[in-house]
Amino acid sequence: MSISIQPSELSKKLIEEVKSQFGIVPPHFEIFAVVNPERFKIFLDEIVYLSNHKSIDPDLFAFLRLYTAKREGFSYCQLFNIKLLLSKGYTKDEIEKSMSDIEAIPLDDRHKALAKNALKVIFSPQTFNDEEIESLLSLGWSHSDVYDAVDHIAYLLRHGRVIQVFLKNYFV
Repeated sequence: MSISIQPSELSKKLIEEVKSQFGIVPPHFEIFAVVNPERFKIFLDEIVYLSNHKSIDPDLFAFLRLYTAKREGFSYCQLFNIKLLLSKGYTKDEIEKSMSDIEAIPLDDRHKALAKNALKVIFSPQTFNDEEIESLLSLGWSHSDVYDAVDHIAYLLRHGRVIQVFLKNYFV
């Protein structure tokens, strides 16, 4: 059964903001904005925060989203992040390799270590230990940086699962 809802004024405003910033509005963004515009605003604020991160290259977050989206089958998220990374000058080959091997991301070793360990915290938490935290700290990452990387993956998983349900049931 499909459910149809109409966008509110706030939804329309947020959708226009996304369109002006990215040139397009991915379907999952539009659905999220219509279903819950207040929460979508929080989601956009998260993206803005990460894109202006004080110590982590913002592209790392796109590579983390892409890797996680492929692993979890979030095709809408894969397409969006592939387009985003291509627009930033990464090659198709670099992007494809990083989708299967996070250590293949075309960033420095420090960012690769943060990405690898952030994914480990989420997907294999029982194997993550104090030594890995100390290793990240010795590379110059702060506890806050590690938290931001780990939290972003968890954030994506949560929203990805919810959006998958709404993609099946809602039309914008």
